[in-house]
Amino acid sequence: MRTRDAHHLRDLVRQINDPRAALTRSDAVAFLILLRDSAPRNSMLRDLGHSVAHDTRDRGLSFDYLEKFSLNVRRVLIHGGILNSKTMFPINDVIGEVNLVLANLHIADRLIENDDRVRFLLTAMIGQVLDGTTYHLRVAEGKLSVDRFDTGLPSFSASFRYLHDIDGVIQLRASERKSLGFGWMLDTNEVERILSPVSPDGSTTNSPSPGPEAR
Repeated sequence: MRTRDAHHLRDLVRQINDPRAALTRSDAVAFLILLRDSAPRNSMLRDLGHSVAHDTRDRGLSFDYLEKFSLNVRRVLIHGGILNSKTMFPINDVIGEVNLVLANLHIADRLIENDDRVRFLLTAMIGQVLDGTTYHLRVAEGKLSVDRFDTGLPSFSASFRYLHDIDGVIQLRASERKSLGFGWMLDTNEVERILSPVSPDGSTTNSPSPGPEAR
């Protein structure tokens, strides 16, 4: 990595760790691009970096994840059974990959692990950049999105809708355009806990910044 790029990456890490810093969407793009080529092959971090440059994906780790999951859900809808949905790219694992790349680049700074503010801010940064990324799957169309619930809390979800009717234990009409979603980086319960912390006396404490503004 070029010296100036390494310095830029170090400065971005320091800003993410700094509760007073104001990060932009451009900062988030730079962060993922600078990390991408130094990230291990088939890592979440490299896949996220590739998604910055390609708003429609037909390969990669996230594509394979959604492809397999959409086929498994389809099988359960047709035949019945039990299906467990897991967060696609857990933000703690993403932070671990970031810190591994920083170590390999001999950059002394690290993202603070197990810090709710850092976890949410990084999720919001990535969400701002990759919101709307689509996937052409075998039996469905997938999408990454950042939405808001009626409560005002953000939702970071990976979802898909099937291209054809499903007639089985559960019927699903493609014409209804219903999407099935699950956690992308932080699930709903984690977001609620981070943004609505309650102190021992029952009062609401300060919550993290909502993250970078779209610019």
